[in-house]
Amino acid sequence: MRAVALLALLAACAHKPVPLNLPDADGHRARPAPLAQRDFHPAQPVKHTLSNGVEVRIAADDEVPLWSVRALLRVGDYADPQGKEGLAEVTLDMLNEGAGGLSAEAIGRTLTTLGSSLGTYADYDGGAVTTSGIVRNLEPTLDLFTAVLREPDFPEDDWELVRKRRLAQLRSDRESPDAIARDVFRELLYGDAYRGRPTTEASLRNITTADMRDWYKAHIGPQNLTLLVGGDVNATTLLPLLEARLASWSTPDLQTPPPSGAAILPKKEAIYLVDKPGAAQSVLRAGTVVGQRTDDDWFDFSMGSLVLGGAFSARMNMNLREDKGYTYGARCGALADVYGPALWYCGASVQTAVTAPALSEMRREILEIRGDRPVTPEELAYFQSYEVNGYPADHEEVDALLGEQETMWRYGLPGDWPDRFLPGVQAVTTESANQALQRHILPDHLLWLVVGDRATVLPELQALGLPIVELNRDGSLKEN
Repeated sequence: MRAVALLALLAACAHKPVPLNLPDADGHRARPAPLAQRDFHPAQPVKHTLSNGVEVRIAADDEVPLWSVRALLRVGDYADPQGKEGLAEVTLDMLNEGAGGLSAEAIGRTLTTLGSSLGTYADYDGGAVTTSGIVRNLEPTLDLFTAVLREPDFPEDDWELVRKRRLAQLRSDRESPDAIARDVFRELLYGDAYRGRPTTEASLRNITTADMRDWYKAHIGPQNLTLLVGGDVNATTLLPLLEARLASWSTPDLQTPPPSGAAILPKKEAIYLVDKPGAAQSVLRAGTVVGQRTDDDWFDFSMGSLVLGGAFSARMNMNLREDKGYTYGARCGALADVYGPALWYCGASVQTAVTAPALSEMRREILEIRGDRPVTPEELAYFQSYEVNGYPADHEEVDALLGEQETMWRYGLPGDWPDRFLPGVQAVTTESANQALQRHILPDHLLWLVVGDRATVLPELQALGLPIVELNRDGSLKEN
């Protein structure tokens, strides 16, 4: 009976037409039609202020009994002293290695019991202490959060362990083509500015727990702080809890140095080559400096860049991955979460044997989209639908909403930025997108970075006719 039933099912299915996604005349699979726009109204966190001036932004969402708190710190790696690069990062890393007389082990054990999480981080432009958990354990988790934020101990033994882990990671990075490309790319485009100065073994060895205490005292306090809160919380319950834990915090001598140093527009198009003998793949990066998110044509440029390489079905990936099989993925986009102009890049990791052809194809795609093969109405409509429907979907998660608020606070975006986003995307036309690409992506000012096996890739790279500059793994000029 089972066999008969299975045959009947297969027979029934055989008569049903199966929709096919057939290739078009050029061999590309047709994109699906754009989706209808969703009805979406971005949530607006409600702002409050504690008695000591700390701003609190609350985005209530009672769908699940969870909450999240981010204490955003204004100062980050840019305040590192020369020769002690990485100090801000390790200072924030050490906050939860011991605080308020509790060891890192005790903090971790308590968090596990509460079902809560607590983390710290610093990056180039700032840092944060974050915590989250279930509603019934909000108060004891806030106690730990407050101890980590206000009473770090910076235990010497824990720093030695953290330093060993970080030194081991740096040694591993020296052998990683991706890590080499990341660091050299930044050095080439930022020079001596803080984003161009990597943490080194020497700078880590120079850092002491006394340095951390001094950095913490100078830069972390209520004047440099804002709190983002999301989830199943409300002001009536939360604000008294925060007031009881933070209102007495005062740091009159706090320093807030302004960040300085922006990305540098490359003077001419050139290939920078870092030798990684025996590498099975080459890491390719193209980069230049473009505008800022508050520019009048930012949405025009962003949509044009999205068509070029901002998604799986964008031109760059369809060429290098789907058509040529050179890579698992190729992407382009703007690193806009910076002070100053954004850094625009394209990147892919490709088989060593096709390094030069892949770079040539990347270059061709960039030149053609701002020239002979501009953005088409069909492409723009598809990727506008991609953004218009993706943006609301992202905001279904509280963390995405808080992340956007963090970006707005840190980089001074207007308070109505979430309301501007979708209208900005929808207002883009093919003409405005193509004009923005021509205005911002200047072929004569493109920097190309290749990290790969020099002996294999150099002859074909030379045949491309671009100047080639050979670098060491630390970004310094290689001596002939």
